[in-house]
Amino acid sequence: MRIAIYTSDLVEENRHLMPWRMVLEIGRAACEAGHQARVLSGRRHPAGDRWAYGRCLVEEIEKPYSAKSRDSFQQAIEREGIEVLFWPVAWCNARRQGALLGKTLAPIVWYVPGACYLPGPAIRALPDLGVRSAFPFLLQALYPKRRLVKRLRGPAASLMITASLFNRSAVCRAGWPAEDVFVVPPGKPMDRASVNGQEPTVFNTVRSRLRGRPFYLYLGPPTRIRGIRQLFEAFDLLARRRADVCLVCLFRSDPQTDVAAARRMVEDRLHLERIFCVWESVKRVDLDAFLAVCHAVVLPFLLVPAEIPLALIEAAGHAKPVVTTGPGGTGDFVRDLGLAVPAGRSHALADAMRRLLEDEQLYADKRAAARRMYAAHPTWEEVAQTWLSIAARAIQRAAQADPASVF
Repeated sequence: MRIAIYTSDLVEENRHLMPWRMVLEIGRAACEAGHQARVLSGRRHPAGDRWAYGRCLVEEIEKPYSAKSRDSFQQAIEREGIEVLFWPVAWCNARRQGALLGKTLAPIVWYVPGACYLPGPAIRALPDLGVRSAFPFLLQALYPKRRLVKRLRGPAASLMITASLFNRSAVCRAGWPAEDVFVVPPGKPMDRASVNGQEPTVFNTVRSRLRGRPFYLYLGPPTRIRGIRQLFEAFDLLARRRADVCLVCLFRSDPQTDVAAARRMVEDRLHLERIFCVWESVKRVDLDAFLAVCHAVVLPFLLVPAEIPLALIEAAGHAKPVVTTGPGGTGDFVRDLGLAVPAGRSHALADAMRRLLEDEQLYADKRAAARRMYAAHPTWEEVAQTWLSIAARAIQRAAQADPASVF
């Protein structure tokens, strides 16, 4: 089967981040299974770069927003003999999304790469994010989803993939038939990456300062949308009651992150001597070492950029509970293997962290649930096979439909 997966603004520098990591892993696994898959990265001013992720070709193209670029995109799809096109759904601007694909002859399978935002959480995030940063989330939260569904659905574009039940419910409430929406979460690695005997140097340095004390582990960039202000406030509250607990923050060094603001936030903490921050992205060997010995992972999102962050799956792989917040499907995903509290509530976050420290039975139950979840969770190879089976269904439906009636 020949498939193409379109995404926006994928470059080699961000390939490890969601949702780009998801489409790359699916493309790679599809190629390794004997299919022909390529990932098309839409850029406003593409340089025409081409590179490979495993056997999967990644190609930069111009975002098909104008009539000229849409025609060029259509010709490329036809020239490559693409049988199914996977296209990402944005929760706004139905007219543009429908117009882009109105002439595409290959059947379309829609996929939802990000979270589905609700007005309440988006409004509550305003004080931390500011109007400018929060506006895209507010727009998506307020946009009429029934209009989106009405515009996107057609005989050769009738199937959709979401990463969570929460997104599936949102699509179905907007009018998409439930039998045509498939929940396929991000995958886990088939085998853990080999570290070839490497020593976890960053971990060893931090461990010597921890002196055996229990610690919560934060993973991600030091940004306000990730709830780091609430994280530090919650840790202050927790540290007043527990003299032994520590906090380790593995701050991912993403481009254009305001590290200086995060550093100032850390320096203002009451219990600074028990907060250990790593300001550069760590290697896999260090990440695994921290996950293996932390008490639990804490991810206090205000708004979740990707519905199922890979950090949740990585934590489950080490049988570690997760404390997170409830916007979107993230809270639902971790309720069995962790605790979810309302977004932005520092006191609730501190209480959840305290409960996992003091309630030994609760902690053991959550660890057992994490083990079960990880054992049952699909690998990237299995995720790719599910996407391919949905593609085969799309081809079958398109063959029975009148192509002229797609949109």
